[in-house]
Amino acid sequence: DIRTWQANKQYDFIITDPPYPREYLPLWGILADRASEWLKDGGLLIAMSGQSYLNEIHKLLSEHLDYYWTSAYLTPGQPTPLRHVNVNTTWKPLLIYKKGEYKGKIFGDVFKSDGNDKENHKWGQSESGMIDIISKICLPGQSILDPFCGAGTTGIASLKNGCYFDGLDIEIDNVNISKARL
Repeated sequence: DIRTWQANKQYDFIITDPPYPREYLPLWGILADRASEWLKDGGLLIAMSGQSYLNEIHKLLSEHLDYYWTSAYLTPGQPTPLRHVNVNTTWKPLLIYKKGEYKGKIFGDVFKSDGNDKENHKWGQSESGMIDIISKICLPGQSILDPFCGAGTTGIASLKNGCYFDGLDIEIDNVNISKARL
């Protein structure tokens, strides 16, 4: 549970994909509060988001961290119908917030997934997409935390990039899937 988990170190990056439905919006405020504790000075929170509640999410994140950038995570061939606004979306915002002054690697602001991957988790992201994000932003040897690790895809991409990884999930089944995959 991210509300109570105590880290034994600080991280260069928090890269995560919190749940998108409205009932989970309070988690964004908790994430921002905890990220301000978990991140090293100059560290980045990189959080994938849906588009429906961006205004509220930005307010919650800005209470504890400073806005840095918004990148695009392209999901071609995977249109998601947002029926409440009559939009088929093929991209997601990557919301990037910082703690202190970021002095890391220069990176572009468009990332791409090669396909859909819901095999291990109903909200799972593709390994190709997470590798694209991590390889373009993180350097080998840096540390990454995913506090909503689901089936562990961020961890797999982190390890493939030579980074250290810690992941949390409130659901024990997700933790077990992540452990097996890692």
